[in-house]
Amino acid sequence: TSTSGNGLMYINLAEANTRLEIHYQILRNGVRDTVYNSLRLAPTNGGLFPSATANNIVRNRTGFPVSTPSTIYNYLQTAPGTFINVDVPALSTFKDTNRIIHRAYLQIDEIPDVQDTLFTPPFFVYADLKDSTTTALQYKPLYFDLNPNQLYNPDAATGYFPNSIDQSYFGGIPRFNNVNGTTRFASYQLNLTRYLQRMLIQNSFNYQIRLSSPYTINYPQKGVDKFPLFNEIAFGRIRVGSGAHPTQRMKLVIIWTKLK
Repeated sequence: TSTSGNGLMYINLAEANTRLEIHYQILRNGVRDTVYNSLRLAPTNGGLFPSATANNIVRNRTGFPVSTPSTIYNYLQTAPGTFINVDVPALSTFKDTNRIIHRAYLQIDEIPDVQDTLFTPPFFVYADLKDSTTTALQYKPLYFDLNPNQLYNPDAATGYFPNSIDQSYFGGIPRFNNVNGTTRFASYQLNLTRYLQRMLIQNSFNYQIRLSSPYTINYPQKGVDKFPLFNEIAFGRIRVGSGAHPTQRMKLVIIWTKLK
């Protein structure tokens, strides 16, 4: 036990290598010997492994950049961490014209930091919608683009989330770029093509987008379902540019054709 420094350990009680190992000395016929016993944890009668407890880990961000609002930087940490709200006001006028969207994506690039030799970018970045049109503020899944091969409706009470997220289509997985000779800086592209096409066709509301890096995702107004994602708890952080960053701003890229 230490009162200084920080650490986080991941364990799996069902893993064969997770065990209690006892090393001790024994005296046999006047000869001292060292032996050990390796005792693997066994499931209980209900088929569950013994219960475990964990220390409550609270991140103290006082005095660090993430605790101080910035006009050019945003900080995204894996849950229990931070999220980023993204507004694209120009979409409110862009959606009033007749266009076919061939490709639309949110481009997120990591901005190198002095701590980047210590921290790893999140395995997966997720996007959903901040619905301020309801009486109580709610979040809901992104329309269509989480999985184009499954029917789901973010506004429905059931069937509001696909069975799985199609990572190859939606994106959210980091690609690594070369910055100053180092190929470890992450870049994310989140596919919003069908969502924005819906906005144009239906002249629907221009929602604020929430970016996060969750362990699971849950929409309380829909029920108690929790959808597992692809991040480890507290593993991953990234610094990205806001729309005001002079060179590496987060941006929405749209490739479209205007109808005559």
